[in-house]
Amino acid sequence: MPTKLGDRMLLGMKYPLPDQYNKAVQNPELCFSDPELKTGVIELNKLGLPFVRCGNFSSVYKVILPDKEQAVKCFFNYYPDIKFRYERISECLHTRNSPYFIDFKYQENGIRVNGKNYPLLLMDWITGISFDKYIDECVKAGDTEKITALRDSFVSMCKQLQTDKIAHGDLQHANIIVTPNGLKLIDYDGMYVASVTLTQSNEVGHPNYQHPKRTRFNYGETMDNFSVMVIHNALTALISKPALWEKYYNGDNLIFSEKDFSNTNQSPLFRELFSTDVLKTQAALLAKTCLMPLDKSPDFLALLDADGSVSADLLPEEIHLQPETVSSVSTGNTPKTPADMVLCPKCTSAQNAMGMFCNTCGYSLINEKPPQLQTIQTAKPFKLPKFKTTALFFLVFSFVLFLYDNTKTGPVKNFTFDDILTVAEQFLSKGRVEKLTKSIEADPVNPASYYQRAMEFVKAGSYDKAIEDFTKVLKYEPQNAKAYLNRGVAFGMLGFQKEAVTDYIEAAKLGLKPAQDFLDSKNIKWKTDNSKEQEFLKN
Repeated sequence: MPTKLGDRMLLGMKYPLPDQYNKAVQNPELCFSDPELKTGVIELNKLGLPFVRCGNFSSVYKVILPDKEQAVKCFFNYYPDIKFRYERISECLHTRNSPYFIDFKYQENGIRVNGKNYPLLLMDWITGISFDKYIDECVKAGDTEKITALRDSFVSMCKQLQTDKIAHGDLQHANIIVTPNGLKLIDYDGMYVASVTLTQSNEVGHPNYQHPKRTRFNYGETMDNFSVMVIHNALTALISKPALWEKYYNGDNLIFSEKDFSNTNQSPLFRELFSTDVLKTQAALLAKTCLMPLDKSPDFLALLDADGSVSADLLPEEIHLQPETVSSVSTGNTPKTPADMVLCPKCTSAQNAMGMFCNTCGYSLINEKPPQLQTIQTAKPFKLPKFKTTALFFLVFSFVLFLYDNTKTGPVKNFTFDDILTVAEQFLSKGRVEKLTKSIEADPVNPASYYQRAMEFVKAGSYDKAIEDFTKVLKYEPQNAKAYLNRGVAFGMLGFQKEAVTDYIEAAKLGLKPAQDFLDSKNIKWKTDNSKEQEFLKN
Protein backbone atom coordinates (compact mmCIF):
# COMPACT_ATOMS: atom_id res chain seq x y z
CA MET A 1 0.00 0.00 0.00
CA PRO A 2 1.57 3.31 -1.01
CA THR A 3 2.83 5.66 1.67
CA LYS A 4 0.74 8.79 1.93
CA LEU A 5 2.60 12.01 1.28
CA GLY A 6 1.26 13.41 4.55
CA ASP A 7 2.92 10.58 6.48
CA ARG A 8 6.33 11.78 5.33
CA MET A 9 6.09 14.91 7.46
CA LEU A 10 6.64 14.70 11.20
CA LEU A 11 7.94 17.34 13.58
CA GLY A 12 8.92 19.55 10.64
CA MET A 13 11.36 17.00 9.11
CA LYS A 14 10.85 15.98 5.49
CA TYR A 15 12.71 12.97 4.10
CA PRO A 16 13.61 12.36 0.43
CA LEU A 17 11.32 10.59 -2.02
CA PRO A 18 12.34 7.21 -3.51
CA ASP A 19 13.40 8.74 -6.85
CA GLN A 20 15.62 11.24 -4.99
CA TYR A 21 17.40 8.38 -3.23
CA ASN A 22 17.77 6.64 -6.60
CA LYS A 23 19.57 9.64 -8.06
CA ALA A 24 21.83 10.06 -5.03
CA VAL A 25 23.09 6.45 -4.82
CA GLN A 26 24.28 6.55 -8.43
CA ASN A 27 27.32 8.39 -7.04
CA PRO A 28 28.43 6.37 -3.98
CA GLU A 29 31.59 8.39 -3.49
CA LEU A 30 29.52 11.56 -3.09
CA CYS A 31 26.39 10.44 -1.25
CA PHE A 32 27.75 8.04 1.41
CA SER A 33 29.66 9.17 4.51
CA ASP A 34 31.05 5.69 5.24
CA PRO A 35 34.56 5.40 3.65
CA GLU A 36 33.98 1.76 2.74
CA LEU A 37 30.63 2.46 1.04
CA LYS A 38 32.26 5.23 -0.99
CA THR A 39 34.34 2.56 -2.78
CA GLY A 40 31.37 0.31 -3.47
CA VAL A 41 29.29 -0.27 -6.59
CA ILE A 42 25.48 -0.13 -6.55
CA GLU A 43 23.69 -3.11 -8.08
CA LEU A 44 21.94 -2.00 -11.29
CA ASN A 45 18.88 -3.26 -13.14
CA LYS A 46 18.69 -4.02 -16.87
CA LEU A 47 18.16 -0.34 -17.66
CA GLY A 48 21.39 0.59 -15.92
CA LEU A 49 19.59 2.24 -12.98
CA PRO A 50 19.93 1.35 -9.28
CA PHE A 51 18.13 -1.89 -8.44
CA VAL A 52 15.90 -0.84 -5.54
CA ARG A 53 13.75 -2.98 -3.25
CA CYS A 54 11.14 -0.41 -2.29
CA GLY A 55 8.75 -0.97 0.61
CA ASN A 56 6.19 1.19 2.38
CA PHE A 57 8.74 2.90 4.62
CA SER A 58 12.16 2.49 2.99
CA SER A 59 14.27 1.79 -0.08
CA VAL A 60 16.96 -0.91 0.06
CA TYR A 61 20.00 -1.09 -2.24
CA LYS A 62 22.75 -3.68 -2.62
CA VAL A 63 26.27 -2.24 -2.44
CA ILE A 64 28.96 -4.51 -3.89
CA LEU A 65 32.34 -4.26 -2.15
CA PRO A 66 35.55 -6.15 -3.02
CA ASP A 67 35.16 -8.71 -0.22
CA LYS A 68 31.43 -8.65 0.60
CA GLU A 69 28.00 -7.30 -0.22
CA GLN A 70 26.10 -4.85 1.96
CA ALA A 71 22.47 -3.74 2.14
CA VAL A 72 21.77 -0.03 2.55
CA LYS A 73 18.34 0.93 3.87
CA CYS A 74 17.15 4.52 3.30
CA PHE A 75 14.13 5.80 5.23
CA PHE A 76 11.09 7.68 3.84
CA ASN A 77 9.74 8.89 7.19
CA TYR A 78 11.31 10.74 10.09
CA TYR A 79 10.80 9.38 13.60
CA PRO A 80 12.51 11.22 16.49
CA ASP A 81 13.18 8.00 18.44
CA ILE A 82 14.57 5.86 15.60
CA LYS A 83 18.22 6.30 16.65
CA PHE A 84 17.41 5.37 20.25
CA ARG A 85 15.46 2.29 19.11
CA TYR A 86 18.17 0.98 16.80
CA GLU A 87 20.94 1.54 19.35
CA ARG A 88 19.04 -0.45 22.01
CA ILE A 89 18.14 -3.19 19.51
CA SER A 90 21.75 -3.47 18.33
CA GLU A 91 23.03 -3.76 21.91
CA CYS A 92 20.48 -6.48 22.68
CA LEU A 93 21.23 -8.55 19.56
CA HIS A 94 24.96 -8.41 20.19
CA THR A 95 24.35 -9.68 23.72
CA ARG A 96 22.03 -12.50 22.62
CA ASN A 97 24.11 -13.49 19.56
CA SER A 98 20.95 -14.88 17.98
CA PRO A 99 21.28 -16.77 14.66
CA TYR A 100 18.01 -15.29 13.41
CA PHE A 101 19.13 -11.67 13.05
CA ILE A 102 21.56 -9.82 10.80
CA ASP A 103 24.27 -7.53 12.08
CA PHE A 104 23.59 -3.86 11.31
CA LYS A 105 24.84 -0.34 11.96
CA TYR A 106 22.71 2.78 12.24
CA GLN A 107 24.45 5.80 10.70
CA GLU A 108 22.88 9.10 11.71
CA ASN A 109 24.29 11.06 8.72
CA GLY A 110 24.91 8.10 6.44
CA ILE A 111 23.61 9.48 3.13
CA ARG A 112 23.57 12.93 1.54
CA VAL A 113 20.65 13.87 -0.72
CA ASN A 114 20.12 17.32 -2.24
CA GLY A 115 22.73 18.84 0.03
CA LYS A 116 21.31 17.45 3.30
CA ASN A 117 22.32 14.47 5.43
CA TYR A 118 19.91 11.69 6.37
CA PRO A 119 20.24 8.43 8.34
CA LEU A 120 20.62 4.99 6.86
CA LEU A 121 20.88 1.42 8.09
CA LEU A 122 23.85 -0.65 6.96
CA MET A 123 23.63 -4.43 7.22
CA ASP A 124 25.11 -7.57 5.73
CA TRP A 125 23.45 -8.74 2.53
CA ILE A 126 21.91 -12.19 2.80
CA THR A 127 21.22 -14.61 -0.02
CA GLY A 128 17.98 -16.50 0.27
CA ILE A 129 14.32 -16.63 -0.68
CA SER A 130 11.32 -15.09 0.99
CA PHE A 131 9.04 -17.21 3.17
CA ASP A 132 6.11 -17.20 0.73
CA LYS A 133 8.26 -17.95 -2.34
CA TYR A 134 9.78 -20.93 -0.54
CA ILE A 135 6.31 -22.24 0.33
CA ASP A 136 5.22 -21.67 -3.27
CA GLU A 137 8.08 -23.89 -4.49
CA CYS A 138 7.20 -26.59 -1.95
CA VAL A 139 3.51 -26.61 -2.93
CA LYS A 140 4.31 -26.78 -6.65
CA ALA A 141 6.70 -29.65 -6.00
CA GLY A 142 4.11 -31.40 -3.79
CA ASP A 143 6.64 -31.53 -0.95
CA THR A 144 4.65 -31.21 2.28
CA GLU A 145 7.57 -32.64 4.27
CA LYS A 146 9.54 -29.46 3.58
CA ILE A 147 6.57 -27.37 4.72
CA THR A 148 6.46 -29.42 7.93
CA ALA A 149 10.18 -28.85 8.46
CA LEU A 150 9.67 -25.14 7.78
CA ARG A 151 6.91 -25.01 10.40
CA ASP A 152 9.18 -26.71 12.95
CA SER A 153 11.97 -24.23 12.21
CA PHE A 154 9.54 -21.33 12.52
CA VAL A 155 8.27 -22.57 15.91
CA SER A 156 11.86 -23.02 17.16
CA MET A 157 12.69 -19.47 16.11
CA CYS A 158 9.61 -18.02 17.80
CA LYS A 159 10.27 -19.93 21.03
CA GLN A 160 13.82 -18.58 21.10
CA LEU A 161 12.56 -15.02 20.61
CA GLN A 162 10.08 -15.55 23.42
CA THR A 163 12.85 -16.85 25.70
CA ASP A 164 15.00 -13.81 24.85
CA LYS A 165 12.00 -11.51 25.45
CA ILE A 166 12.26 -10.12 21.93
CA ALA A 167 9.31 -9.37 19.65
CA HIS A 168 9.79 -8.55 15.97
CA GLY A 169 6.56 -6.56 15.59
CA ASP A 170 5.98 -7.38 11.90
CA LEU A 171 6.31 -11.13 11.35
CA GLN A 172 5.19 -11.72 7.77
CA HIS A 173 6.28 -13.43 4.56
CA ALA A 174 8.56 -10.62 3.33
CA ASN A 175 10.43 -10.27 6.62
CA ILE A 176 11.31 -13.97 7.02
CA ILE A 177 14.06 -15.17 4.67
CA VAL A 178 14.82 -18.85 4.10
CA THR A 179 18.59 -19.24 3.71
CA PRO A 180 20.93 -22.25 3.53
CA ASN A 181 21.82 -21.47 7.15
CA GLY A 182 18.23 -21.36 8.39
CA LEU A 183 15.62 -18.65 8.87
CA LYS A 184 16.65 -15.00 9.06
CA LEU A 185 14.58 -12.00 10.12
CA ILE A 186 14.88 -8.57 8.49
CA ASP A 187 13.25 -5.15 9.04
CA TYR A 188 13.68 -4.22 12.70
CA ASP A 189 11.81 -0.88 12.66
CA GLY A 190 9.06 -2.07 15.01
CA MET A 191 11.07 -4.52 17.11
CA TYR A 192 10.73 -4.70 20.89
CA VAL A 193 13.58 -5.47 23.29
CA ALA A 194 13.50 -4.92 27.03
CA SER A 195 15.89 -1.96 26.90
CA VAL A 196 13.58 0.00 24.56
CA THR A 197 11.65 1.74 27.31
CA LEU A 198 8.96 3.13 25.01
CA THR A 199 5.21 2.60 25.13
CA GLN A 200 4.38 2.49 21.43
CA SER A 201 5.68 1.37 18.07
CA ASN A 202 6.10 3.43 14.91
CA GLU A 203 4.12 0.86 12.93
CA VAL A 204 1.47 -1.82 13.43
CA GLY A 205 2.72 -4.49 11.01
CA HIS A 206 1.25 -6.08 7.91
CA PRO A 207 -2.58 -6.20 8.17
CA ASN A 208 -2.72 -9.76 6.79
CA TYR A 209 -0.83 -10.96 9.87
CA GLN A 210 -2.08 -8.68 12.65
CA HIS A 211 -4.98 -8.77 15.09
CA PRO A 212 -7.82 -6.52 13.79
CA LYS A 213 -7.71 -4.48 17.01
CA ARG A 214 -3.95 -3.88 17.11
CA THR A 215 -2.76 -0.28 17.50
CA ARG A 216 0.66 1.35 17.94
CA PHE A 217 0.17 1.08 21.71
CA ASN A 218 0.10 -2.72 21.57
CA TYR A 219 3.86 -2.81 21.94
CA GLY A 220 5.71 -5.35 24.06
CA GLU A 221 7.22 -8.82 24.19
CA THR A 222 3.89 -10.56 23.42
CA MET A 223 2.97 -8.55 20.32
CA ASP A 224 4.09 -11.35 17.92
CA ASN A 225 1.62 -13.83 19.44
CA PHE A 226 -1.15 -13.30 16.88
CA SER A 227 1.24 -13.29 13.89
CA VAL A 228 2.76 -16.57 15.10
CA MET A 229 -0.73 -18.05 15.34
CA VAL A 230 -1.59 -16.90 11.80
CA ILE A 231 1.60 -18.26 10.23
CA HIS A 232 1.43 -21.56 12.12
CA ASN A 233 -2.24 -22.01 11.11
CA ALA A 234 -1.36 -21.35 7.47
CA LEU A 235 1.51 -23.85 7.46
CA THR A 236 -0.54 -26.50 9.25
CA ALA A 237 -3.41 -26.04 6.78
CA LEU A 238 -1.05 -26.33 3.78
CA ILE A 239 0.49 -29.52 5.16
CA SER A 240 -2.99 -31.06 5.30
CA LYS A 241 -4.54 -29.35 2.23
CA PRO A 242 -1.89 -27.92 -0.18
CA ALA A 243 -4.67 -26.90 -2.60
CA LEU A 244 -5.51 -24.01 -0.25
CA TRP A 245 -2.39 -22.23 -1.51
CA GLU A 246 -3.58 -21.73 -5.06
CA LYS A 247 -7.03 -20.78 -3.80
CA TYR A 248 -6.11 -18.18 -1.14
CA TYR A 249 -2.53 -17.01 -1.73
CA ASN A 250 -2.55 -13.57 -3.41
CA GLY A 251 1.14 -12.63 -3.42
CA ASP A 252 0.84 -10.52 -0.26
CA ASN A 253 -0.11 -13.13 2.34
CA LEU A 254 0.18 -16.82 3.09
CA ILE A 255 -3.49 -17.88 2.97
CA PHE A 256 -5.16 -15.59 5.53
CA SER A 257 -6.02 -11.96 4.87
CA GLU A 258 -7.24 -8.95 6.82
CA LYS A 259 -10.81 -9.63 5.64
CA ASP A 260 -10.76 -13.06 7.31
CA PHE A 261 -9.84 -11.55 10.67
CA SER A 262 -12.32 -8.66 10.44
CA ASN A 263 -15.30 -10.93 9.83
CA THR A 264 -14.57 -14.56 10.65
CA ASN A 265 -18.21 -15.48 10.18
CA GLN A 266 -18.23 -14.61 6.48
CA SER A 267 -14.75 -15.94 5.72
CA PRO A 268 -14.79 -18.76 3.12
CA LEU A 269 -11.34 -19.83 4.33
CA PHE A 270 -12.43 -20.23 7.96
CA ARG A 271 -15.52 -22.17 6.88
CA GLU A 272 -13.31 -24.51 4.85
CA LEU A 273 -10.94 -25.04 7.78
CA PHE A 274 -13.83 -25.68 10.19
CA SER A 275 -15.04 -28.49 7.94
CA THR A 276 -11.75 -30.40 8.32
CA ASP A 277 -11.31 -32.39 11.54
CA VAL A 278 -7.52 -32.03 11.52
CA LEU A 279 -7.68 -28.23 11.19
CA LYS A 280 -10.90 -27.39 13.04
CA THR A 281 -9.53 -26.90 16.56
CA GLN A 282 -6.59 -24.72 15.60
CA ALA A 283 -8.61 -22.62 13.13
CA ALA A 284 -11.36 -22.12 15.71
CA LEU A 285 -8.76 -20.90 18.22
CA LEU A 286 -7.55 -18.30 15.70
CA ALA A 287 -11.11 -17.20 14.92
CA LYS A 288 -11.90 -16.93 18.62
CA THR A 289 -8.77 -14.82 19.18
CA CYS A 290 -9.87 -12.40 16.43
CA LEU A 291 -12.98 -11.64 18.48
CA MET A 292 -11.20 -11.31 21.83
CA PRO A 293 -9.47 -8.17 23.15
CA LEU A 294 -5.86 -8.27 22.02
CA ASP A 295 -4.47 -8.29 25.54
CA LYS A 296 -6.60 -11.37 26.36
CA SER A 297 -5.14 -13.48 23.54
CA PRO A 298 -3.79 -16.87 24.73
CA ASP A 299 -0.06 -17.69 24.59
CA PHE A 300 -0.14 -19.71 21.37
CA LEU A 301 3.31 -21.32 21.65
CA ALA A 302 2.40 -22.68 25.08
CA LEU A 303 -0.58 -24.54 23.55
CA LEU A 304 1.46 -26.55 21.04
CA ASP A 305 2.17 -30.26 21.40
CA ALA A 306 5.42 -31.84 20.28
CA ASP A 307 3.88 -32.77 16.91
CA GLY A 308 3.00 -29.12 16.17
CA SER A 309 -0.73 -29.45 16.86
CA VAL A 310 -2.76 -27.44 19.36
CA SER A 311 -3.45 -29.39 22.56
CA ALA A 312 -7.10 -29.11 23.56
CA ASP A 313 -6.13 -30.03 27.13
CA LEU A 314 -4.03 -26.88 27.43
CA LEU A 315 -6.68 -24.43 26.24
CA PRO A 316 -7.76 -21.77 28.75
CA GLU A 317 -11.15 -22.31 30.39
CA GLU A 318 -12.73 -19.32 28.63
CA ILE A 319 -12.06 -20.86 25.21
CA HIS A 320 -14.60 -23.53 24.27
CA LEU A 321 -13.98 -24.69 20.73
CA GLN A 322 -16.03 -27.83 20.21
CA PRO A 323 -19.61 -27.55 21.43
CA GLU A 324 -21.56 -30.74 21.93
CA THR A 325 -23.89 -31.73 19.18
CA VAL A 326 -27.49 -32.04 20.32
CA SER A 327 -29.65 -33.85 17.81
CA SER A 328 -33.34 -33.26 17.74
CA VAL A 329 -36.07 -34.98 15.76
CA SER A 330 -38.36 -32.64 13.91
CA THR A 331 -41.95 -33.11 15.04
CA GLY A 332 -43.45 -30.16 13.25
CA ASN A 333 -43.51 -28.18 16.51
CA THR A 334 -41.01 -25.56 17.70
CA PRO A 335 -38.22 -27.51 19.43
CA LYS A 336 -37.69 -26.87 23.10
CA THR A 337 -34.26 -25.48 24.00
CA PRO A 338 -32.79 -26.30 27.45
CA ALA A 339 -31.41 -23.45 29.54
CA ASP A 340 -27.83 -24.39 28.68
CA MET A 341 -28.58 -24.54 24.94
CA VAL A 342 -29.12 -21.93 22.22
CA LEU A 343 -30.53 -22.06 18.72
CA CYS A 344 -28.20 -21.18 15.87
CA PRO A 345 -29.62 -18.00 14.25
CA LYS A 346 -28.70 -19.33 10.80
CA CYS A 347 -29.78 -22.99 10.69
CA THR A 348 -31.83 -23.10 13.99
CA SER A 349 -30.11 -26.27 15.27
CA ALA A 350 -29.62 -26.56 19.05
CA GLN A 351 -26.11 -25.83 20.34
CA ASN A 352 -24.25 -25.68 23.63
CA ALA A 353 -24.72 -22.12 24.96
CA MET A 354 -21.01 -21.93 25.85
CA GLY A 355 -19.90 -22.96 22.37
CA MET A 356 -18.22 -20.72 19.83
CA PHE A 357 -19.44 -22.12 16.49
CA CYS A 358 -22.55 -23.90 15.32
CA ASN A 359 -21.68 -27.58 15.11
CA THR A 360 -23.97 -27.98 12.09
CA CYS A 361 -23.25 -25.02 9.79
CA GLY A 362 -20.19 -23.39 11.36
CA TYR A 363 -21.88 -20.07 12.12
CA SER A 364 -20.10 -17.97 14.78
CA LEU A 365 -22.39 -17.94 17.81
CA ILE A 366 -20.52 -15.02 19.42
CA ASN A 367 -19.83 -12.97 16.33
CA GLU A 368 -19.66 -9.26 17.14
CA LYS A 369 -21.73 -8.48 14.04
CA PRO A 370 -25.47 -9.23 13.95
CA PRO A 371 -26.57 -12.34 12.04
CA GLN A 372 -28.49 -10.36 9.41
CA LEU A 373 -25.20 -9.02 8.04
CA GLN A 374 -24.72 -12.37 6.34
CA THR A 375 -27.42 -11.40 3.85
CA ILE A 376 -25.90 -8.02 2.98
CA GLN A 377 -24.71 -8.07 -0.59
CA THR A 378 -23.04 -5.56 -2.85
CA ALA A 379 -25.26 -2.57 -3.49
CA LYS A 380 -27.48 -3.23 -6.52
CA PRO A 381 -26.61 -1.24 -9.67
CA PHE A 382 -28.74 1.82 -10.17
CA LYS A 383 -31.77 1.42 -12.45
CA LEU A 384 -33.54 4.31 -14.10
CA PRO A 385 -37.16 4.92 -13.02
CA LYS A 386 -39.91 3.72 -15.30
CA PHE A 387 -40.63 5.89 -18.34
CA LYS A 388 -43.98 7.16 -17.04
CA THR A 389 -42.43 8.29 -13.76
CA THR A 390 -39.58 10.07 -15.59
CA ALA A 391 -41.93 11.75 -18.04
CA LEU A 392 -44.20 12.99 -15.24
CA PHE A 393 -41.20 14.35 -13.35
CA PHE A 394 -39.95 16.38 -16.31
CA LEU A 395 -43.48 17.57 -17.17
CA VAL A 396 -44.02 18.98 -13.67
CA PHE A 397 -40.53 20.45 -13.56
CA SER A 398 -40.93 22.12 -16.97
CA PHE A 399 -44.28 23.59 -15.92
CA VAL A 400 -42.70 25.10 -12.80
CA LEU A 401 -39.96 26.64 -14.93
CA PHE A 402 -42.57 28.03 -17.36
CA LEU A 403 -44.42 29.74 -14.52
CA TYR A 404 -41.18 31.13 -13.17
CA ASP A 405 -40.15 32.53 -16.57
CA ASN A 406 -43.40 34.49 -16.76
CA THR A 407 -43.23 36.20 -13.39
CA LYS A 408 -42.83 39.98 -13.22
CA THR A 409 -39.23 39.76 -12.07
CA GLY A 410 -38.28 37.62 -15.03
CA PRO A 411 -36.06 34.53 -14.99
CA VAL A 412 -32.63 34.53 -13.40
CA LYS A 413 -31.39 32.07 -16.04
CA ASN A 414 -32.80 30.50 -19.15
CA PHE A 415 -32.79 26.81 -18.26
CA THR A 416 -32.23 24.22 -20.96
CA PHE A 417 -33.11 20.55 -21.11
CA ASP A 418 -29.46 19.69 -20.42
CA ASP A 419 -29.62 21.78 -17.23
CA ILE A 420 -32.62 19.77 -16.10
CA LEU A 421 -30.79 16.50 -16.79
CA THR A 422 -27.77 17.71 -14.85
CA VAL A 423 -29.84 18.65 -11.81
CA ALA A 424 -31.68 15.34 -11.92
CA GLU A 425 -28.44 13.34 -12.23
CA GLN A 426 -26.87 15.20 -9.31
CA PHE A 427 -29.92 14.46 -7.17
CA LEU A 428 -29.92 10.77 -8.11
CA SER A 429 -26.12 10.48 -7.68
CA LYS A 430 -26.39 11.88 -4.17
CA GLY A 431 -28.92 9.20 -3.33
CA ARG A 432 -26.67 6.48 -4.73
CA VAL A 433 -23.70 7.74 -2.69
CA GLU A 434 -25.80 7.74 0.49
CA LYS A 435 -27.00 4.21 -0.21
CA LEU A 436 -23.46 2.96 -0.88
CA THR A 437 -22.19 4.68 2.25
CA LYS A 438 -24.75 2.78 4.32
CA SER A 439 -23.64 -0.47 2.65
CA ILE A 440 -20.01 0.31 3.55
CA GLU A 441 -20.91 1.10 7.15
CA ALA A 442 -22.67 -2.26 7.39
CA ASP A 443 -19.86 -4.19 5.65
CA PRO A 444 -16.64 -2.13 5.82
CA VAL A 445 -14.48 -4.74 4.06
CA ASN A 446 -16.53 -5.06 0.87
CA PRO A 447 -14.39 -3.70 -2.02
CA ALA A 448 -17.30 -3.68 -4.49
CA SER A 449 -19.17 -1.01 -2.52
CA TYR A 450 -16.05 1.17 -2.29
CA TYR A 451 -15.55 0.80 -6.06
CA GLN A 452 -19.11 1.83 -6.93
CA ARG A 453 -18.95 4.83 -4.60
CA ALA A 454 -15.59 5.86 -6.05
CA MET A 455 -17.12 5.86 -9.55
CA GLU A 456 -19.92 8.10 -8.30
CA PHE A 457 -17.33 10.50 -6.87
CA VAL A 458 -15.51 10.55 -10.23
CA LYS A 459 -18.74 11.48 -12.03
CA ALA A 460 -19.36 14.23 -9.48
CA GLY A 461 -15.82 15.59 -9.82
CA SER A 462 -14.90 14.71 -6.22
CA TYR A 463 -11.58 13.19 -7.30
CA ASP A 464 -9.91 13.29 -3.88
CA LYS A 465 -12.74 11.22 -2.36
CA ALA A 466 -12.62 8.87 -5.35
CA ILE A 467 -8.89 8.29 -4.77
CA GLU A 468 -9.55 7.37 -1.14
CA ASP A 469 -12.17 4.80 -2.13
CA PHE A 470 -10.08 3.31 -4.96
CA THR A 471 -7.21 2.95 -2.48
CA LYS A 472 -9.57 1.02 -0.18
CA VAL A 473 -10.49 -1.27 -3.07
CA LEU A 474 -6.80 -1.99 -3.76
CA LYS A 475 -6.20 -2.69 -0.08
CA TYR A 476 -8.63 -5.61 -0.27
CA GLU A 477 -8.13 -6.49 -3.97
CA PRO A 478 -4.51 -5.70 -4.90
CA GLN A 479 -5.01 -7.26 -8.35
CA ASN A 480 -7.97 -5.04 -9.35
CA ALA A 481 -6.71 -3.51 -12.61
CA LYS A 482 -9.76 -1.28 -13.15
CA ALA A 483 -9.30 0.30 -9.72
CA TYR A 484 -5.71 1.18 -10.63
CA LEU A 485 -6.79 2.66 -13.97
CA ASN A 486 -9.63 4.74 -12.54
CA ARG A 487 -7.53 5.95 -9.62
CA GLY A 488 -4.96 7.03 -12.18
CA VAL A 489 -7.65 9.02 -13.98
CA ALA A 490 -8.59 10.72 -10.70
CA PHE A 491 -4.94 11.54 -9.98
CA GLY A 492 -4.60 12.99 -13.48
CA MET A 493 -7.64 15.23 -13.04
CA LEU A 494 -6.04 16.66 -9.90
CA GLY A 495 -2.75 17.31 -11.72
CA PHE A 496 -0.73 14.49 -10.12
CA GLN A 497 0.63 13.12 -13.39
CA LYS A 498 3.42 11.00 -11.90
CA GLU A 499 0.97 9.16 -9.61
CA ALA A 500 -1.44 8.78 -12.53
CA VAL A 501 1.17 7.17 -14.78
CA THR A 502 2.25 4.85 -11.94
CA ASP A 503 -1.33 3.58 -11.61
CA TYR A 504 -1.70 3.21 -15.40
CA ILE A 505 1.44 1.06 -15.43
CA GLU A 506 0.07 -1.17 -12.63
CA ALA A 507 -3.18 -1.60 -14.57
CA ALA A 508 -1.24 -2.46 -17.73
CA LYS A 509 0.88 -5.05 -15.90
CA LEU A 510 -2.35 -6.68 -14.70
CA GLY A 511 -3.47 -7.07 -18.32
CA LEU A 512 -5.92 -4.17 -18.76
CA LYS A 513 -5.75 -3.39 -22.49
CA PRO A 514 -6.96 0.26 -22.39
CA ALA A 515 -4.10 1.06 -20.03
CA GLN A 516 -1.63 -0.82 -22.22
CA ASP A 517 -2.80 0.97 -25.37
CA PHE A 518 -2.60 4.37 -23.70
CA LEU A 519 0.94 3.81 -22.40
CA ASP A 520 2.06 2.44 -25.77
CA SER A 521 0.67 5.52 -27.51
CA LYS A 522 2.77 7.69 -25.17
CA ASN A 523 5.88 5.47 -25.56
CA ILE A 524 5.85 4.74 -21.82
CA LYS A 525 7.41 1.39 -20.91
CA TRP A 526 5.29 -0.86 -18.75
CA LYS A 527 6.39 -4.42 -19.48
CA THR A 528 8.60 -6.10 -16.86
CA ASP A 529 10.78 -9.15 -16.68
CA ASN A 530 9.06 -11.79 -14.56
CA SER A 531 12.16 -13.98 -14.04
CA LYS A 532 12.54 -15.24 -10.47
CA GLU A 533 14.83 -13.40 -8.10
CA GLN A 534 17.09 -15.72 -6.16
CA GLU A 535 18.53 -13.06 -3.93
CA PHE A 536 15.85 -11.44 -1.85
CA LEU A 537 15.71 -8.55 0.55
CA LYS A 538 12.56 -6.55 0.92
CA ASN A 539 11.30 -4.05 3.52
